[in-house]
Amino acid sequence: MSISALPLLLLGVVVVGAQQEKTICAGINGIPGQPGAPGQHGTPGAPGRDGRDGVTGAPGAKGDLGARGLTGDPGLPGKLGPLGQPGLAGTPGVAGEQGERGEKGERGESGVGPRSAFSAKVDTYTPAAGSPVTFNVIITNPQGHYNPGTGKFTCAHPGVYYFTLYAHPGEKYIVVMIMKNGNIISKVCGEKFNAISGSVVLSLKAEDEVWLELEAPHINLFFNVHRDSVFSGYILYSE
Repeated sequence: MSISALPLLLLGVVVVGAQQEKTICAGINGIPGQPGAPGQHGTPGAPGRDGRDGVTGAPGAKGDLGARGLTGDPGLPGKLGPLGQPGLAGTPGVAGEQGERGEKGERGESGVGPRSAFSAKVDTYTPAAGSPVTFNVIITNPQGHYNPGTGKFTCAHPGVYYFTLYAHPGEKYIVVMIMKNGNIISKVCGEKFNAISGSVVLSLKAEDEVWLELEAPHINLFFNVHRDSVFSGYILYSE
């Protein structure tokens, strides 16, 4: 083949190829093909965006207060807790210095003071005026400071004493004198069987004497089994 005939040959090939392609395309469009096989599942898509916030609803009306419920039963006692640890011992304090000994005080008075008391009555007799009446029947005289023979009380403990008398006159007058060391301290008088009494408080020193006398002419001292004349005395406190 000559070089001049080569372009014609190539042109023929191109025409034939175009016609065959047209025939193939017409066959495909005319008859439906068979369904293809299902494809594989695709991969999950990316998460979508968050939705918008909803509108807040209006608050409801407040309900009425309900009735109080019944009181519940008391609960069971709780378990005893563990014993705590002992505390730390404190630091001992410093001993203080001993003070000087004070001077010895004066001797105090005894709780029981000196004792002196008596009580005596007169036996039936007629006393003489101007002399001690001898109350010769002893009722009590534990210390012996009253002498029933002389009718005198003699002070053994300086102090303040209380003396009292009780007597009965006869149909006439009677005057009884309380004496101290020969001096008249007090007088008590009565008449016509009426009982008389008298008393005095005296401050006495050791050896001071106290007694009773009848003043003349009024010496009508009355005696019988139902009436006694009594002379008594005792210390109140010492001096």
